[in-house]
Amino acid sequence: MEIIGSGTYGCVYFPGFNCKGKKHRKNNKMVSKITNDEIGGFSEHEIGKIIKSKLNNYKDFFLIV
Repeated sequence: MEIIGSGTYGCVYFPGFNCKGKKHRKNNKMVSKITNDEIGGFSEHEIGKIIKSKLNNYKDFFLIV
């Protein structure tokens, strides 16, 4: 598993993994994000709701939490 991004609210890993901690297969394009802050996760969720409500084509630019 490799960290492909990190920021204020956590790190993004590839390949992603499921809730039991098992890695997805390498040919899967899924990523996983781990946060260490409940408030940060909540903020990202709220930002995601705003993006979804304002941009019809948000899926072209964002992966919403």
